[in-house]
Amino acid sequence: NYDNRTVIKNIYGEEKLDADGYIEKAETFLRLNDYDNAEKQFKLAIEAEPSNWKGWFGIVECCTKNFTNLNDKRHKTYLERARKVADKESLSKMNSIYNSYANIVHKAVHKAKLKRESCIKFIVAVAVIFATFAFMLISIVIWAS
Repeated sequence: NYDNRTVIKNIYGEEKLDADGYIEKAETFLRLNDYDNAEKQFKLAIEAEPSNWKGWFGIVECCTKNFTNLNDKRHKTYLERARKVADKESLSKMNSIYNSYANIVHKAVHKAKLKRESCIKFIVAVAVIFATFAFMLISIVIWAS
């Protein structure tokens, strides 16, 4: 178990780290929901070792706020880079994590589209009713004159 002082010391240590060290620090920030600092550490990991898929995929986690932000588009570039550098086993692991998120996003987009279509149908129905009512009023006024 870490207390807060240990976590902060581990996060803000001054020594130059290798990619795995930066990734470890970034993952600590992720657990704290500190996505900005996590992303900075993942970028340092990429700078130290661009062929390490965990750095690229870590930024995907940051952009999507641990796969809870369904509206993020920025993560897709990082996802593609992670996929390009990952070996088959890592790619499979990454895809199993990401595909669950992608399915949720797809369902949310579809639901929003259906809701928009329903709203449009409602507005059209109201407009038709209003136009019919206006036509009837005009007919009555003309007939009464």
